[in-house]
Amino acid sequence: MLSALGTVLWWQAQHRGDRVQLALSELQTPSLRASAWAHGQAGLAHFESGHYNKAAASFALMRSCAPYSLEHCDILSTTLWHLKKHADLLLLAQELRKIDDGASQTWIASGNLFSLRGDHTTALRHFEHAITANDRAFYARTLAGYEHAQCGDEERAVACFRQAVAQNPRHFTAWAGLGMSFLRQQALAEAVDSFGQAVELNSRSAVLRSFFGIALHAIGRVDEAIAQLERARVLDPSNPQPTFQLARLMEERGDLRAAVRFLEAARRRAPTEFSVHFALGRVKVLLGKIVEAAGHFETASHVCPAKANTVQAALVRLQDGEPPEESLY
Repeated sequence: MLSALGTVLWWQAQHRGDRVQLALSELQTPSLRASAWAHGQAGLAHFESGHYNKAAASFALMRSCAPYSLEHCDILSTTLWHLKKHADLLLLAQELRKIDDGASQTWIASGNLFSLRGDHTTALRHFEHAITANDRAFYARTLAGYEHAQCGDEERAVACFRQAVAQNPRHFTAWAGLGMSFLRQQALAEAVDSFGQAVELNSRSAVLRSFFGIALHAIGRVDEAIAQLERARVLDPSNPQPTFQLARLMEERGDLRAAVRFLEAARRRAPTEFSVHFALGRVKVLLGKIVEAAGHFETASHVCPAKANTVQAALVRLQDGEPPEESLY
């Protein structure tokens, strides 16, 4: 039995969620497969693979088995943040405060709650409390880094991410945070290095490979960027981001028909995504299909009324026979 448990933990340390799930299914006794520990490991594996609905379901089973344990509740709170489940996150934060109001996991849950509400300054204070509660809480440092970035303080964000990877060099989320900060600052070589580290640690994450592809494209390594984005599409066909990025690369290369194919695929996966409809309109203008382009711009305005001015600017350029500026989307 110890060997079987060790196998689960080994694959978990390698960030191989698929192998974790397989190892869990091969645990010998039904009671062990249905334990809080097993559900927690399953939730963690789903979370690291970006399958947040499955992660939430596994963590719910974990908490039903061990309602007073704080184990993995910090990750559960971030799962609910990704899913934008405010009511569930509020309830979790309240329950954790009743169990231990000074624990790092409790502060992380409340920090995620305020972050979801858009109160990044308060969220940051809560993550700093989490760090104070547990100085080795590298995950809290990572979340603090993202909040600093939300507040526009990239210098402090980078400092937090660096501290997190110094404490845990295998923490791919912090490496990804570094990559995003460097990308925003146009420190492209550093961004590529950071995303490369993240992908090396969690090679099956479509999200990480998408960002790696974006960074590679920005630095001019286009063929490598395409390879990463294609791999991301295979890893998670439901994620429209790599398909959308591939469309932009094809447009840049002048292969407009390939761009349309990728954008149509992205639209099927994300029918309410403004940028996809807007990009389709732009490419159709470049192809001379003005009527179709106008239809895509109209759809874009319906799915995101807040960007009506952007669509209006595109239609004005369309009347002049010009495509909208690429920076608009």
